[in-house]
Amino acid sequence: MNSPDTEFIIQKVFESLKERYLEQEDNVLKAERLFMARSIVRDVVEKKVAGDYTDSEAARILNVLEKYLKGEIELIRDDGEIKVVLGTNYDEERQKALDSLREAYRKMIQSVTDND
Repeated sequence: MNSPDTEFIIQKVFESLKERYLEQEDNVLKAERLFMARSIVRDVVEKKVAGDYTDSEAARILNVLEKYLKGEIELIRDDGEIKVVLGTNYDEERQKALDSLREAYRKMIQSVTDND
């Protein structure tokens, strides 16, 4: 059982996140990301209080959590661990590669025609 101080910190951190990230459409609350956030907040605060995390480690994890709540990244649970799912925009990467090839070919052709 956590001390009252630890529970107070967990509650305050979670309330702050709720105020910023709880969405409401008409009379419907959208809180699916906050469910995972609550367990992460609890885990981080408990480990910080126990001395398992430094200030910077706890801050780093909470920053990742904020990115998750903003929808910038995805998180999954895997064997009790929270992991970041790295997404790649393949269309964007493919376009960059094509643009780079076109530029290289353009320079190559320009070089050949300049030498003629």
